[in-house]
Amino acid sequence: DRLVAELSKPDEGGREDDDAGEDERRERGRRRERRREAARRARAFVGRALELAACADGAACDLRELARATRTFVTEFARVADPLDGSALTGLQTLLEELELLAPAALSPAEAAARLADAVHGLSVESDRARPGRLYVTDVAGGGWSGRRHAFLVGLDEARHPGADLEDPVLLDSERREINRALAPAALSLFRDRPRDAARSLQSCVARFAGSLTASYSSWKLRSLDQQSEQFPSPFFLEIHRAASGRPRADYTDLAGALPSPAGFAPGPHAALDETEWWLSGLTRARGASGGGAAEAVAALYPHLREGRRAEEARASDAFTIYDGWVRGGTPELDPRAGGAPQSASRLQQLAACPFRYFVRYVLDVEAPETAERDRTRWLDPLLAGSLLHDAFRLFFEQITARGEKPSVARHAALIEEIAEEQIRVWRDRIPPRSEIAFAQRREELLFACGAFLRLEEEHCRGVTPRFFEVPFGLPRAELRGPIASRDPVTIDAGGGRSFALRGSIDRIDQGSDGAFQVWDYKTGAAFRFSEARGLDGGRRIQYALYALALEALLERAGLPSRVSHSGYFFPGRRGEGQRFRMPLDVGRTRETVNRLMDLLAAGAFPHSLQAGDCGFCDYESVCGGASAASARARVKLASPPLEALRAFREIHDAE
Repeated sequence: DRLVAELSKPDEGGREDDDAGEDERRERGRRRERRREAARRARAFVGRALELAACADGAACDLRELARATRTFVTEFARVADPLDGSALTGLQTLLEELELLAPAALSPAEAAARLADAVHGLSVESDRARPGRLYVTDVAGGGWSGRRHAFLVGLDEARHPGADLEDPVLLDSERREINRALAPAALSLFRDRPRDAARSLQSCVARFAGSLTASYSSWKLRSLDQQSEQFPSPFFLEIHRAASGRPRADYTDLAGALPSPAGFAPGPHAALDETEWWLSGLTRARGASGGGAAEAVAALYPHLREGRRAEEARASDAFTIYDGWVRGGTPELDPRAGGAPQSASRLQQLAACPFRYFVRYVLDVEAPETAERDRTRWLDPLLAGSLLHDAFRLFFEQITARGEKPSVARHAALIEEIAEEQIRVWRDRIPPRSEIAFAQRREELLFACGAFLRLEEEHCRGVTPRFFEVPFGLPRAELRGPIASRDPVTIDAGGGRSFALRGSIDRIDQGSDGAFQVWDYKTGAAFRFSEARGLDGGRRIQYALYALALEALLERAGLPSRVSHSGYFFPGRRGEGQRFRMPLDVGRTRETVNRLMDLLAAGAFPHSLQAGDCGFCDYESVCGGASAASARARVKLASPPLEALRAFREIHDAE
């Protein structure tokens, strides 16, 4: 209900709107509408499920009523995609109807659910006896009874048979033995005995076979493209080889020499079981050393595959090509210095970190798919948790500065905790947590950050006076607080008679005893990539310098002294360890870095980052092929870059 209500409110935007254009905001509105409709459907589903929950109140319930409610649930919500699903649905409905005819039995909800689960677990659908002309598939315990002339044992790899002799971590074998002594003659199975029992069962199965036997195992484990590995035969497979070859002392080397080549997914033309395998066998025969006629025929029919192959070859080459992020002819319309739309510092930092990611996201306008599942172990992602803390810090400073006070642990500890708790309550109503454990963990982190913030600010504010908080400029929908906030962007002088418009929001502005102002940006993550010595870091940390220039323009507009002496970052959270970085201000270096980045935009050159570390938490790794490989490829391609803009980009990346 809270989620539906929240999504039904007008979208007020937020800090993420700093970089959003009108088209992007409309698309965000469409996504919000889709989420609202999904939430309504989810609510309807949950409401119907609760109506059918016969034991929802925790009291004793009748097994018949639970079976009836379950049958209704299955009938209304089960998805039938093929005849087997239809048979399964019919089987479940029949089973539950039979349970509805039982005598009344008042059980606890747990007992009733367990009875129902046991009944469903034992249900078989479309099982059958061995019939002439058909394959008969069964497990080892059921094998060998049908009298078939040909038997096939599959899955005889060492991981599957006889299995690992690991104990149950919940109920150890020693505990099972004590239970067996008390319950004799009933007995629980011992996990350490399972490999021995499995071996005996398989030996008994083989002894029942009356005709020929073919045994096989999977020699290659296919988990994913980057998790493939070789598999080896089980000891029983070796025993079969010894019996078949008459060599009781044969070892695995002898077995490997006696086996034929492994069968793959592409069988011979006369061994294909269906149309797909027939086509695979045909393509295998037609394939030459470099793809042969089959590949060319496929490319002729599917031009997109031909283009994809061409792109892969270009990316694998040493040349910087259009498939690596080069728009031939340039893109001067993207240059902010040519009078384009206002830029945000965060977008310029993304350009500095990885121009290719910037190209995919902002030039090609490709958005990563939304995550289907939220992490159950976490309430509020880092961005939203940061927004909550920004709100709490602003409200705290607004209250104490209105009273002419500076931060004090003795006077204000209860106040900042009260403000934090209220913000946590507001955000909990807005985004309900998936679990109380996740909520409690995030709440503790937020309260710790607020407490650390107060302690560190008490020391920091002895030499400065906090003046302005959350100051937006160039953000039309932002709330204006204080005399220097502005709906208009500020103009940043890029040197050489060029300039560009900048928009954003300054977290905090202090004033020193000398009258000069200081810019501080709150960071709620870790500080390992930040360093005063690294300065602009090739443009990856250019925000502090641009905000210092922006503040001078805002102060001048308001008729206030416009000297800015400091700019930096403050990490009050547990991961940031309360560190504060006072970054070096160098207007000349800032302009040089800005111009080099904007030269990339004008030239239409968007190479991948030269350092894999720039690609943490990137949504587009599937596009570039992976950070490590793409960064190494970019270094080769930019060894002798054809464009001056690329040469300058490499210089600032390597220099920093």
